[in-house]
Amino acid sequence: MWKNRNEKQRIEKREALDHINEEMTEYGNPKMDEKEFDKIVADLKKMQCIEIDGEEIWLREWVKSTY
Repeated sequence: MWKNRNEKQRIEKREALDHINEEMTEYGNPKMDEKEFDKIVADLKKMQCIEIDGEEIWLREWVKSTY
């Protein structure tokens, strides 16, 4: 989700699932269904990593990628 966020650190839930499934397919893994995605989002919300605002996810924790 972090790679596809907007300038406000947000991403639409539907868009997030679509991007996740693109990567799942790219690496030969089965696509994630909406039920599984919603459970993961709920877990992240409980951990206070994200907040939900309608159909938008606010990514509250910053991620630094090192290559």
